[in-house]
Amino acid sequence: MTGIVRVAALLTVLALSLLITRLATVALTHTGMSTQAARFQARSAFTGTGLTTSEAEQVVRHPVRRRIVMTLMVLRSAALAELDQRHADVGGEEAHHRAVQEQRHEISEERRRDRERRGPDEE
Repeated sequence: MTGIVRVAALLTVLALSLLITRLATVALTHTGMSTQAARFQARSAFTGTGLTTSEAEQVVRHPVRRRIVMTLMVLRSAALAELDQRHADVGGEEAHHRAVQEQRHEISEERRRDRERRGPDEE
């Protein structure tokens, strides 16, 4: 992947992460949490930080908040799995490209040796 594509992919992931946590913040505030606490809990759940605070206790004890936070955890896991798969795919493509390049080099070297063995009379 080129550098520009990687930067664009990173910015897209960051934008989606911020969007998801912002939506979760709004959802948590609708359950009665303060905006500041909701934002912190949403980011904590999405990043997998899992800080233990009295605010976290408020999330665990409330069924709707707990569902929101569990959804964030699942989304994070799915996103990490997808990114890991994409990274593996890119690594596989790069390894394949290197193998093809090596084969081409070996073939050209073999042709060169054949020409040297034949000499100028046989060409």
